[in-house]
Amino acid sequence: MAGRRKTPPLSAPDFSRWKLVAQFQERLGGQAGEPTGRFADSRRQLGEEQYWGLMLFGLLNPVVESLRGLCAASRLQRVQADICDRPVSLGSFSEAQAVINPELLQKVFEELAAEAPAYRGDPRLAPYREKLLAIDGTIWAALPRMAWAVWRCQHGSESALKAHVKFNLLEEQPVGVSVTKAKRCERAVLGENWQAGDFYVGDRYDGVDYQLFRRLEEAGCSYVLRLRQEALFAVAEEFALSAEDRAAGVSLDGLVH
Repeated sequence: MAGRRKTPPLSAPDFSRWKLVAQFQERLGGQAGEPTGRFADSRRQLGEEQYWGLMLFGLLNPVVESLRGLCAASRLQRVQADICDRPVSLGSFSEAQAVINPELLQKVFEELAAEAPAYRGDPRLAPYREKLLAIDGTIWAALPRMAWAVWRCQHGSESALKAHVKFNLLEEQPVGVSVTKAKRCERAVLGENWQAGDFYVGDRYDGVDYQLFRRLEEAGCSYVLRLRQEALFAVAEEFALSAEDRAAGVSLDGLVH
């Protein structure tokens, strides 16, 4: 009877993206300030930026297949020199994931977004430069490899995460993100974060709730939302299409109910 094939031990050459993790930790360190909460305990040997760095390191390196494997990688000399200073136990890593502060990531996100180059496109769209936002929520394909983000119930609580992102279409940069449980409704998160004057572009998930259109108008927002294929409507008034419209693929311009 054949035995289970053992996974060979990993070494530093098996990993990549060292510089990206170092840059990420440098950003975190610049935002962290003095340790707070449980990280202020003198007995804790690693800081938040080191735990976050290890998580990113695991996501960037598919050779790490589990949280246990990531802890094993932390015993490598280069990983300790570049990322975490010392080996990390499975129990310590599991406990840290409940106390690290996601607001630290939000600060880094905002810092990076502010450094993106400004829009230099069609001047006719200049009035919408800061307002034309694509909205969507996603679960990263890599997350299920991390024990803290598997989309299933563990000990009675959901452990997966979803990022709800606002992306400025004209400046081509993200301008906002909310991290929630994976099954949190995207429309509900949008309702908690929309701002008067914004112009939202969304997919058919947002277009299935017609009451959302009314609430967006009442909030002072504009929107372009895709309807589902089975959507029923009656044309109240139809406008003539120009040759330019038809060349762009427009099939109907009108008011519908």
